[in-house]
Amino acid sequence: MRIRVLGTAQDEGIPRLDCECNQCSAGIVRHGPAIAVESNEKTILVDAPPDVKQTIGLTTVDCILLTHAHVGHYGGLFYFGREGYDAERKPLHCSERMATWLRDGNKAYHHLVARENVELCPFVPDEPFELGGLTCHPISVPHRNEDADTVGFRFEENDSSLTYIPDIDYWTQKAERAVRKSDIALVDGTFYSMAEVGGRNVPHPTIPETMERFEGCETDLYFTHLNHTNPVADSSTPEYRTVVERGFEVVSDLQVFSLKYV
Repeated sequence: MRIRVLGTAQDEGIPRLDCECNQCSAGIVRHGPAIAVESNEKTILVDAPPDVKQTIGLTTVDCILLTHAHVGHYGGLFYFGREGYDAERKPLHCSERMATWLRDGNKAYHHLVARENVELCPFVPDEPFELGGLTCHPISVPHRNEDADTVGFRFEENDSSLTYIPDIDYWTQKAERAVRKSDIALVDGTFYSMAEVGGRNVPHPTIPETMERFEGCETDLYFTHLNHTNPVADSSTPEYRTVVERGFEVVSDLQVFSLKYV
């Protein structure tokens, strides 16, 4: 199993439109959140942010998995439509609620289904399924679920596993178990501190909270889904160095992980 990290920023990417924060004005570039999971049988695109075409050639994608219905995670689906790649029945795996929303609740994305650019393949959150020689565990996680539910994924191939949870409001036992059972975990690092958003109580565990929770964990834990305000998006900052000194990592765009089973 090989994982290519396509983007590591929160939904819009960095820089953000019309923003002069430290990261945006410093020329930091990180793309919207997505990974590609490659087995011997398939290349699976996990989430399709609006800038996904800058980081992956669409013809290499065998199927798509979606975590939830926030535009930074599905906006790039447009490229599979008639005006773009014009895919033919590309398998699109998502929860039943997400499938219903794409098919019936959003006319723009309904066209992708009606024109058979994508083929909806609903899964049941927390029930594993097989895909491309891998076992996929969709993990229900708490998040703003205005239109559909939210999941992370744990991918298993024999004795190797990776967990991907880009969005979560707070850590549950279920999500924590998935991280601790994995060789590698890419997890929500949206904010380093709520001072970034004026002290408002915005859902998402801060990076220090997550580091405290997983201190001493044997899993190689990487932070992703970084908001444009987050100083760890810049590897020259004290906050970034603190993450590394405490035994964690901040994942980079286009970073590659190879997991070999024993």
